[in-house]
Amino acid sequence: MSAGERELTALKLAALLHDPPWKPWVVTGRLRGLRDKLLEWLQEEQTDAYTLLVEACGGNEGEALDAVKALEAHEATSIILLAVLADRLQRENIPSEASDSAKQALRLLCRRDSRLKRADSVASMLDRLLIYDIEKLVIPPEERKRGKRLRSRALTLRNPFDPGRAYNVESTAIKVNETDIKKFITGYADAVANALNKACAGKEHLPCDKLLLHYAFLLLEHTWYSMFPGAAPPADTRVPSHTVFDHASASAAMVNWWRWREPKGCLAVIDLASVQQWISEARRPRDLWAASWIASWLAWSTVKELIARYGPDVLLQPPARLHPFYTAWLLGLAGCREEGCPQPLKAVMDAALPLGWPLDPTVPSRVLLVLPPEACKDGEERLRKRLQEQLRRAWGEMLKGLRSYLQDYLDAAAKLVKERLEGGVEEALQKLENLPLEEQSLRQLLVLSIARNEILELLEELEPPLPVRIIVVDVSAVYRSQGFRGYVGSIADKAEMIIKRHVEELRRSGMEEAASTAEDALELLRGLGVEELSRRLFYDY
Repeated sequence: MSAGERELTALKLAALLHDPPWKPWVVTGRLRGLRDKLLEWLQEEQTDAYTLLVEACGGNEGEALDAVKALEAHEATSIILLAVLADRLQRENIPSEASDSAKQALRLLCRRDSRLKRADSVASMLDRLLIYDIEKLVIPPEERKRGKRLRSRALTLRNPFDPGRAYNVESTAIKVNETDIKKFITGYADAVANALNKACAGKEHLPCDKLLLHYAFLLLEHTWYSMFPGAAPPADTRVPSHTVFDHASASAAMVNWWRWREPKGCLAVIDLASVQQWISEARRPRDLWAASWIASWLAWSTVKELIARYGPDVLLQPPARLHPFYTAWLLGLAGCREEGCPQPLKAVMDAALPLGWPLDPTVPSRVLLVLPPEACKDGEERLRKRLQEQLRRAWGEMLKGLRSYLQDYLDAAAKLVKERLEGGVEEALQKLENLPLEEQSLRQLLVLSIARNEILELLEELEPPLPVRIIVVDVSAVYRSQGFRGYVGSIADKAEMIIKRHVEELRRSGMEEAASTAEDALELLRGLGVEELSRRLFYDY
């Protein structure tokens, strides 16, 4: 693996953990002093992790503590989480590339790497970003320097399609507190290390730092909700339409494109065509289930190699979070289909996959991938061929398994018929005509055993049942296109027209102060400029 890919993996790990699940409890003042308490705990009880934090954030203790305390309080606690994780990985018998990746992510967070800030910004909703700009208008600079912000102390999640519907996070009987956060930090670090102990020694031969990213992703949300049921953390209490986990996943995804001032990489759309027609041909419920399951499995298998190499965040639709096939793949790597599955992963399997494999065919046949330039460097046509090859390989693997099963089944059928009947085939068929109804299945077995070779040969000739459509878009070319720039300009013009109309209506109503605020917003819009608006609107486009 190249140095560039190793850095990309560390950046994604840092993006995944840059906002801890307890962020809303910190920013609303419910966990005052948490940063200092966790630092004290690290110094006294997690000394090796504290040493790693000092090395990553400053070189000497004073500089490191100054760097940590210069961050937002919740960001500082993320660094503590990463330090404990790096320490656990370093202690275990796990290849050093995993702990090296965690330490590199720790350094990136400590120095507030501009690439992380850019990905974080793009991943945020537009109205959340506008809040920061409005703060510049309504809060004097000296007060902003002292940390004054527009805030909301409510811990709720609102339906983005119907904001009137809200979930009160604090309605749960489980309270988020300092003691349990310490347990979460150590429990999460132990869970990831235990999973890597198995997976890094497995047969897939994936680099251990890649596996670290996968298991850190898989276990983060599960570990939180297993300790704090119902405590869904809003990413921003002022715009409570999504959780910290939603934002962390989106931030990691945006690292793929936004390591530079302009996006680079590609968007790939993989669509298994004619799925509805194929499924509609099913005559029985089990046929309907089987057709749907095969379509789901083929969609996953086509993109599995890219997800394994570049991380779960490249899977935009459907997301990797709670993805049954993605979860089953990682559980399999950690030996959870055998005895000795690490306990945290066993809990994931019991909750998500009680049979050990995906039962419900819930994965759509259309997949969207947010791919970094490293995945697109050989050109769009080469990427298309790569995905088509993966589809054919997946179909071949399925046929191979089916052939093995049928071969054993047909051999067993022939053996059973031979034991029950004597004579040649014609005599056997004649005897079977007179069998009672409950034993007529023997006739079917005999017919199958006679056609054994023809059936197995037929499997060799089967083509994938669903044609695949693949579209690859160069995001850098789109970003620079006249079409996108025209789109940005039209949005800005419409916004300016709407604000001007509101200013006039407010003035006619005698609401001079509100009209003045709206005019300030208009100046803000004009001040953003084409480049800033382009970055903020590109994902929507």
